This record gives sequence, C-alpha cells and structure tokens, in this order.
Amino acid sequence: MAEDVIATADALGLDRFHLIGHSMGGGIAMKVMIKQPERIRTLTLVDTMSPYGYSGSNTSGSLSSPRQRW
Repeated sequence: MAEDVIATADALGLDRFHLIGHSMGGGIAMKVMIKQPERIRTLTLVDTMSPYGYSGSNTSGSLSSPRQRW
C-alpha cells in the first residue's frame, strides 16, 4: 500500500509532501517514510501501529526496538 501512496504522489507531481497516517494508515505512512524519506516534509501519526504489522517485528522476524522514554 505504501507503493500506492508513492504512485499517487507521482501522478500528482508532488516531489515533497506532508503525510498524515491514522491507525493502519500510520503503518503505511511509516513504510512510505522508510522507502522514500527525502520526499516527506513532515510525518504526522495518529493512533498508529507498527510499520511491520500488529506483531511489531520487522521482516527478519526480530522484535523492533522498544520506544525510548524521554
């Protein structure tokens, strides 16, 4: 689905753009950011999930690093 977002931005002639993702869309937005970070001006995530799905693991199967506390 990240490829669909990128294809839509290409069709609209958007070289750089702001991206907002909610819930599952947040996971998709993060994958867009991972694939083409130079195109994203800002990324806003609302009530989102991991870009690797509900399991929170990446494609190698290892767990994602825990969120750091500030």
